Amino acid sequence: MIIKNAKIFGADFQFAHREVCTFGDIVSQTSDNKDVIDAKGLMLIPGLIDIHLHGAIGHDFMDANMDCLKSIASYQTLHGITSFCSATMTLSVAEIKKALVVAHQYRARQEQANLEGVYLEGPFISKSKLGSQNPLHVKQADPLVLDDLMSVQKDLIKVCTIAPEKPYAMKIIADYKKHIVFSIGHSEIDYETSLNAFRVGVTELTHSFNSMNEMLHRAPGPVGAAFEHGKVNCEIITDGVNVHPTMVKALFKLMGDEHIVMISDSMTATGLADGYFNQLGHSIVKHGKGACRQDGSIAGSVSNLYDCFKNAVLNIGIKLETALRACTYNPAKVIKVLDKVGTIEVGKRADLLLIDDELNIKKIILRGKVLDLG
Repeated sequence: MIIKNAKIFGADFQFAHREVCTFGDIVSQTSDNKDVIDAKGLMLIPGLIDIHLHGAIGHDFMDANMDCLKSIASYQTLHGITSFCSATMTLSVAEIKKALVVAHQYRARQEQANLEGVYLEGPFISKSKLGSQNPLHVKQADPLVLDDLMSVQKDLIKVCTIAPEKPYAMKIIADYKKHIVFSIGHSEIDYETSLNAFRVGVTELTHSFNSMNEMLHRAPGPVGAAFEHGKVNCEIITDGVNVHPTMVKALFKLMGDEHIVMISDSMTATGLADGYFNQLGHSIVKHGKGACRQDGSIAGSVSNLYDCFKNAVLNIGIKLETALRACTYNPAKVIKVLDKVGTIEVGKRADLLLIDDELNIKKIILRGKVLDLG
């Protein structure tokens, strides 16, 4: 197809008017047919990439069920997320491995988003910063466990959340950093140890500010260390619940456009009406944009990445181009798939969104095919 008259979000992170052609499932220099989309008044952007999501519409990746994973993937596509990494929870190694096997066997069909890999959230974390993780399955950093999980497929695990202050964690980071992105999260790590972890090989923060030490004037913590280091990628949930808008803006200013990765961290109740739900054995209540466990603690996010993107731009005040980079190019770079997604360039997969000035999705193009939005 040929897409004409749209403002295209280019690889230079700016908008410009030009034509975009697709051939099969990729962006090309010429079209494979005469179908033309007149996109006057609209913006053409890459499909969003969520590298950290757990579930949606009543399903969780840890259900380890192919139909559940397909339902999660379909939900993502219909909300503008065309590529994603499914995130594990801190459960038994056997349960995690079972979910990895399902991810390895997954093949995207029809309206299902592309699964680019798995985000390993635990089990090498701190019991003092659990969040919604299960303390019974927290483990000491162990290469035998990691090797067992990687045996499903060597390159399937893209990111691993870790508490570097725990025994043997630094050695795991040093030994496996060529294969896996290590991210500080669910950790009580301090500023100095964070800097050391970055020197050893950590390159990311898991859902910044959440489940980690606060950024204080005498104890800057891992966020302050990431700023000092200058090359660490910081995930951020911009749903308006998990992180205060002022802190979202502060993180963008601290780290710069190139080091922010917007994520959803979405869980089972995402996309469902308010009510009570079971989250892997825990009772949670969803109310509006928030979800809490019985003790009042936040149980993750119930917003998809596109809603987080819209909230960041329309309500928090993040510049459109900056937010788009944080939802497309930056996450693709983190999980090393920038060769096929993340920008609108010849040779890359034709996962595209046409949106209006209010950021409403008007058309979704997945692998070169226009989807029926009903």
